This record gives sequence, C-alpha cells and structure tokens, in this order.
Amino acid sequence: MSMKKNMLSDHIIVVGITGGIGSGKSVVSRLFCMKNIPVYDADTEAKRLMNVQVSLREQLCNLLDEDLYVQGELDKARLAKWMFADNARVLAVNKIVHGALAQDFIQWVNIQYQLGLPIVAIESAILFESGFNTLVDLVILVDAPKELRLQRAMMRDSVTREQVEVRMNKQMDDDARRELVDKIILCDDIHPVIPQVSNLVTEIQQYFTRK
Repeated sequence: MSMKKNMLSDHIIVVGITGGIGSGKSVVSRLFCMKNIPVYDADTEAKRLMNVQVSLREQLCNLLDEDLYVQGELDKARLAKWMFADNARVLAVNKIVHGALAQDFIQWVNIQYQLGLPIVAIESAILFESGFNTLVDLVILVDAPKELRLQRAMMRDSVTREQVEVRMNKQMDDDARRELVDKIILCDDIHPVIPQVSNLVTEIQQYFTRK
C-alpha cells in the first residue's frame, strides 16, 4: 500500500472515509471504532461547532443577523433557506464552517496522537469538496448502488424519493469520487462489509509497522 502524507504529522496515519448519502459510511465508521481507530464525524462536529463556538456563531450572524440563533440554538431551517437561495451564499457559509471544522479536526488529531494512537479517521460526505482530503493519507470510498442508497436514505430520514434525489444531486458524482479515492468498500448488501474493513485495517497497520 502506498500513501500520500497528510499535512498534520509524520507520526500518525489519517484515513478519510467518504461516500454519498445512504452509502453506508456510518457502518464502516463504527467498524473502524470497533478496531480501536477513532473516527471524527465531520457532519456531527460541524453541527456542534455552529452552536458552541463563539467566533463561528458571530461570523454566521454577520452573514444574516442575530435572530439566526433562537434560545442559543442555530435555526438550521432559516440558514438553509437563506444559503441555498444563492450559490455564493453557500460558498460563504461553507468557507466559515469548513475553516472552523478543519481547526477543530487538527486539534482532535493532535489529542489522539498524544494518547498514543497511530491511526485515526474522519468521516465526511464532502471530503473532497471541503478540502479535507489534503489532511488525510488514504481515502476510502464507501460505495453502493444508487437505488439502494435511495431506499436507505428514504427509510432512515422518513423522506420522499424526490427529497433524497435533490440531496444526491448536490453531492459529488459517484464516478468522480471513484476516480479520486484510494480504496473502495462495497456496502451493497451483497459483499460482507466486516471482512473488507478488517482486511483494510490490517493492511494499514502493517504499513504503519513498516514505517
């Protein structure tokens, strides 16, 4: 296995886990955690930061107004309605959020390194779009057929096919992702996922041992 070097440290391997909506990223992330490889969930942490980080809150309010937060909580529906009305607004919000998220992730990686962990991971549906791919050594794509992903997302989020398709169309094209990643894990209800993750983790561990 060959790996590019991340921008964070020569002493820790950072794995990126990405994939479209309904692909099974969370399943793979849980399996990594079971292998004692902690996973930073970018989506969850971004939501947390937008509520608790003062400087991030201030920057978002500067884009809209103070009423963006109701009783200390972000009005996500209002922010989404505002930003998706104009692509320039989407870029402005993403620049603020991704910048804060990158700093938080780097701090998190440093903590894991101090704890003596040799391998960590980050789960992000927009790993490439956010530029987080520059912070990892190896990118894993969790892949599944589009129809299966649609059904999973519809069931998980209790939404319509049309709503899921709108979200899918805003994400990177599946073929484009496949061209950019280093490894693919199939989460298609046909190929067992556990052996795929186990073999990949073993390969990464062996690479680290040889360094």
